[in-house]
Amino acid sequence: MEHLESDFAPIRKSQKVVDSDKIVRAINDDLEQKNFTILQRLSLVPIKESVKGSKVSKPRSVKRRVDHTFYQDFKSMALDELSANYSSVGYISGLNSFLTNDFGKMRNHIIFFNQIKDIHQYAGIDREVSGILSSIGLNVVIVDMNDYLIKGIFPLDKLRAYIKTNGKRQFTAHLDFKVNGNTLDDTFDLMMMLMRKIGQTLDVNHIVYFRFEQLDESSPSNVIIPLKLMEFMKILSSLQKIENIAFKFLFYSNNNNVSTLLSTALKKELNTEPIVFQCPILTPYQVQEHLKKMIKFTSYPENELLRSYNVFIRSQLNARNSNLAKFFKLLEGFPHPFTYLFNVFTEILVQSKTFDELLDMITNRLTARNYPHRSYNFKKNQRLPLKVTREVHQT
Repeated sequence: MEHLESDFAPIRKSQKVVDSDKIVRAINDDLEQKNFTILQRLSLVPIKESVKGSKVSKPRSVKRRVDHTFYQDFKSMALDELSANYSSVGYISGLNSFLTNDFGKMRNHIIFFNQIKDIHQYAGIDREVSGILSSIGLNVVIVDMNDYLIKGIFPLDKLRAYIKTNGKRQFTAHLDFKVNGNTLDDTFDLMMMLMRKIGQTLDVNHIVYFRFEQLDESSPSNVIIPLKLMEFMKILSSLQKIENIAFKFLFYSNNNNVSTLLSTALKKELNTEPIVFQCPILTPYQVQEHLKKMIKFTSYPENELLRSYNVFIRSQLNARNSNLAKFFKLLEGFPHPFTYLFNVFTEILVQSKTFDELLDMITNRLTARNYPHRSYNFKKNQRLPLKVTREVHQT
């Protein structure tokens, strides 16, 4: 039978021995050189000029440059997720339904969030509230009340008023009102001027969000000045009479004495029943579990560095003698552990220049001695930037 030259022809054994390893090495070398040439054309690596020939840089420098780009992307994603994890209060049972029920409606609210043990809970709830207010299509003014009710005077540089416009109209607030040539230091007069200015625009609805926090039971400055409390209740009483303005007074408290005082006074003077939300108190085990979740980044599973980072963190937490495990043990004895850990990891991420340096800092330098608890001003760093608001500029 005659053999035809086709795909079905019999296989003829070659007399030549083929070195398969040599072929694989040659293919890999060729691919590496092609990839390197492509990176050069994309200007990701420099081309070294030489009078003797067109000699190029070693591929090792390419890896270093590309790794730097990848690490910057990793840092950006890690910092974003760290902030999101820090402000996450999804574990507070009933909070979401409580806030989304009717909080955004044009009606007055006095809400007490009691039993807040950690600053991060305040920051997280405050961010949820701001997000709801920003989504309802109204103009929102946010005013911090701490200096007013406790110290009696709002320094002008500390009066924080924010306005989120809905596109219909843009408002500005004068933070340097003057009467008879003298700057007003009294916040009551300043607020009333601001309210009257806003209330004159009857075709646009506004919500004024007053926030006040007392999270430190041992603080010597939690005595509310009675005169200022009476003035503030006059402000709320005035707002009740303006149809296009609704107020939200939210009090975040770990101080039962101050909470009881405010609740009784507001109920009596405004004839309004305050709403009380009791935040659950976490057990030490629950605190540790939420702290561990805070430094694990899972929103971008396709990122190779994030996957490697999470594997590393998991192994360090499981190793009892690692600095990270010891650091978590120390967190049990510090106040505001969430804010402490958030500040430390933010500092480490920002300072690290490479992925290896980040792992080295966590492995060898993460100690309370290098990042002392006392060095962080928790009152200053307690709030995350409110993405839903913008500061009112002086005019």
